[in-house]
Amino acid sequence: MTYNEFLQVVAERHRLTDTGCSPERYGQSFFNALEVVNSGLANALRSTPLDPFHENSVDPRVVYWVEENWEQPLDKVTPLG
Repeated sequence: MTYNEFLQVVAERHRLTDTGCSPERYGQSFFNALEVVNSGLANALRSTPLDPFHENSVDPRVVYWVEENWEQPLDKVTPLG
């Protein structure tokens, strides 16, 4: 899956939220989708100060970090922050 396809998954997941089918915050939709399609990045993000799971939005630094590290092997992922 490409990074742009991932963003489409996030948007669709959150669209379902807006229709009441799946009540998630946007940050929760983003993180949950990331966990499914790129669990390594999700685990690197989990419980950090920028973890979006409990937020209604995603910090632009997180969006940039995910995009930059999307195709990196886990041992080459740059630290978040």
